[in-house]
Amino acid sequence: MTENAASEIQKDSLPEDIESYRPTIYTEDRRLQDITSEALDSLLGNSDTPLIFQRGGFLCRLREKEPGKLVTENINDAILRGILSRSADYRKTEMSKLCPPPSHVIKDVLTLGEFPFPYLDGIVSCPVLRADGSLLSVPGYDEASNLYYNESEELEMPEIPDSPTRDDAIQACKFVISNIFVDFPFEDDASMANALAGLLSPIVRPMIEGCIPMMLVDKPSPGTGASLILEVISIIAIGQVAEMKSPQGGEQEWRKMITSTLREGPALIYIDNIDNLLKSASLSRALTLSRWSDRLLGKNEMLSLPQRACWYANGNRLSLGGDLPRRCYLVRMDAKMAHPWERDPSKFKHSDIRGWLTENRGRLLAALLTMARAWVVAGRSSGTGKVIVGYTEWVETLDGILKHAGVTGFLDNLDELYSQADEGTDQWQTFLETWFSIFGDRVVSSKEVVMQLEKLDTDFSTEAPEEISKAMSGNKIGRVIRVGKALSKKHKVRYTNGYMLIKGEDKADSKKTWHLKKISGEPVVDG
Repeated sequence: MTENAASEIQKDSLPEDIESYRPTIYTEDRRLQDITSEALDSLLGNSDTPLIFQRGGFLCRLREKEPGKLVTENINDAILRGILSRSADYRKTEMSKLCPPPSHVIKDVLTLGEFPFPYLDGIVSCPVLRADGSLLSVPGYDEASNLYYNESEELEMPEIPDSPTRDDAIQACKFVISNIFVDFPFEDDASMANALAGLLSPIVRPMIEGCIPMMLVDKPSPGTGASLILEVISIIAIGQVAEMKSPQGGEQEWRKMITSTLREGPALIYIDNIDNLLKSASLSRALTLSRWSDRLLGKNEMLSLPQRACWYANGNRLSLGGDLPRRCYLVRMDAKMAHPWERDPSKFKHSDIRGWLTENRGRLLAALLTMARAWVVAGRSSGTGKVIVGYTEWVETLDGILKHAGVTGFLDNLDELYSQADEGTDQWQTFLETWFSIFGDRVVSSKEVVMQLEKLDTDFSTEAPEEISKAMSGNKIGRVIRVGKALSKKHKVRYTNGYMLIKGEDKADSKKTWHLKKISGEPVVDG
């Protein structure tokens, strides 16, 4: 894509001879605001100027990171100086020579706070449905959705019916399943339905105002096809394989990765090859926010970026910690063989699935859009009994589209995800069972808990959750406080084995106390 692509939206009030339009801006003995105003007019009016947006409180432009892949890039002093120089001639006086745009004008433009440029929420690389269910299929900036559609040159889209019927949706769905998912070893119907939801999510993302959960692809051993199914989704949605992100080591690394990735305005974010516990407060936060705020690296300025991406992750026998299990949905695959990578590709329906996808991308997109449009035309029926707290709109949208196309099983494996993937919950349930065998329902102090934990080679110490083990490590001084903080995070958390920990306080000694209750769904009373 060239820098002046789709700049038509910023030329509403220009002379007919736009190519010759190049103003001269005089900079001496004039008010700063007048010079800045003329500089902005030149940015809005010159066909040689790249398309400029505002995003996250900053000016940005589109940049081709690699062939066919557009990203957003914040406009700094150097970039703006070059853009202004190409948009107008700057002179100090009428008789003086050309000069660079003044630094104080550049700084004034960048710090205005309010800009006459369109907002950009993200970049899409295929036709999508807007919030009202209408089709966004014209390349360039779409004012109705604040999206930029970067159409691939080789994409050939069949015509999509204006009012597709349910039968159209069912036939379209059969085409997708029989060509894409036929050779993937899904463990159950729920996993295939969820994979379809993951495939549809980039298409219907603009329809969903709120957040969407992360799709987890789990398998028992390498070579089952978890990375390949993410490649399939990527090739269809953006025309190429998306960049795979690695799991990060700590919260600071997670935060930096999320910020740097969202700054580019991606439609998809992939976390590949998770080989241990996936737990990150930053990732959990990103999955529940429509805007991501973070400090600009190396500066005191804050970014506030639209978070409109679809998230995906894969790994072997995934286990999740913290709040992540309730912010994901599960696709489980099992080839039921020791070396699944040794399967003969010639026996697959498409031995070169990547090549087939590239050649037939338009047909597949048309099928997915037909499924979604048919549901919209039919009135957007919903009524699923499935619930993922915080993602109601996504659940109802995908459940409605899939049911309308004859697909059942969507989110039927949620309980499996919660019970098997949430390793932290299992640890705490076992720990609390041991706690009850030692203390019963007696109120105890943090010090009493620590004294029991210090008894090595007991079930209480060996089965302690990760948070408790970390609190017990290191210097003995402060252990009581650290353990108390770890326990505080579990205050009033209900576990499926019937236990709940209640935090209290011994007012006489000003110390935290803990009361483990055996509950049966009755209201909780502190004490």
